[in-house]
Amino acid sequence: PLPHTHHAYELKISNLILAASYMAIAMVVGTIRGLQISSSTIGWIRDDREPTERERRNLLKLPRHLFLLVMALWTVAAFVFGGYNASEKPSLGGLVFIIVLMSGLSTSAVTYLVAERLQRPFSRLALAQGVPDRVGMRMGLRYVLAWFLGTGIALLGTALAGITALSLGSQISAKRLAITMVVLGGGAFVFGGFTTWLAARAASDPVRALRKSVKAAGTGDFSVDVPIYDGTELGILQAGFNDMLHGLR
Repeated sequence: PLPHTHHAYELKISNLILAASYMAIAMVVGTIRGLQISSSTIGWIRDDREPTERERRNLLKLPRHLFLLVMALWTVAAFVFGGYNASEKPSLGGLVFIIVLMSGLSTSAVTYLVAERLQRPFSRLALAQGVPDRVGMRMGLRYVLAWFLGTGIALLGTALAGITALSLGSQISAKRLAITMVVLGGGAFVFGGFTTWLAARAASDPVRALRKSVKAAGTGDFSVDVPIYDGTELGILQAGFNDMLHGLR
């Protein structure tokens, strides 16, 4: 729910025009910068050679770099739209700033989890010889971020909607507040479920691959190796299992 403004319709139209303009610029900047980050990270694949230790680390940090890139674009948008709407009403500008920033956090979380999943073929090549000791994101932190950025942000938005309604009093109708709650609740359900699913798959897929190799080793087949593509503790566990199989062979 937003505070009442005297030029509500004109403000909506101008915000839509500003959004279209900013999206066009952000997509170009984000695409170019994203390609630069990715290209410098997987240059060893184009050169058809083994990656250096630094290149392996940079590859596993790629989702984090893309997360920061997307979050930076959303943060700039928060200041742009917050400042623009503050010229109409300061309280409106503050609320718009918070809304855009919270949306950016959720979107960036999805970006991180999707990028981590899409880069698995490259990670498998880079980590074929083992995992560096300190790379990637810890499993516990991954789950916490997936929940907070996917579900916690929407719950925080619900609380802020209630605070806004209490502070604005009669300016906010029950219908407007109900619509806000439905939108935030639906967002929490959809984005929260999606980010949790991505985080769960990121953990379950390496475990499933490890389980198959453990089963094969239990029957006396020591020729199998676990494909390593995870930079967390799971990747270190997979590398240790491969070392054990190597010793058995």
